[in-house]
Amino acid sequence: MGDLKPRGVTVTLEGAGERHLLFDFNVIEALQDKYEKSLWEIMNDIVNNSQKKGTWENIPMFRFVLATLLNAECERARLLHGEEIPAVEERDVGCMVGIDNYGEVLKAILKAYGISMPEPEQPEDPNAKSGQQNQ
Repeated sequence: MGDLKPRGVTVTLEGAGERHLLFDFNVIEALQDKYEKSLWEIMNDIVNNSQKKGTWENIPMFRFVLATLLNAECERARLLHGEEIPAVEERDVGCMVGIDNYGEVLKAILKAYGISMPEPEQPEDPNAKSGQQNQ
């Protein structure tokens, strides 16, 4: 199994400027503990929310996910660089994200989710060792 990649996705938020989203172990644990679901199920719930026109039933989940990602960046900055970035509350996220930039922020969250996950292992081709080719 591959390792989690230690990098983040840049997103610009009103009132918070340029921030970096990364699903580190602390984020994954916080989300799974709160919702008692796998990370995949949580991301699926957020995506399904954006696909239901006119409904915003998972906005509280979206706000919590984004606040958790932003606050994890604060912790990493403090621990790794001695830098202080102010933490945010879920209500703060509600002011940073609106209908006008929701899609952009959602894409950044999903991209961060994608790059943070291990690379899938490729099954070995049984014909590769013998030199046979599929016909």
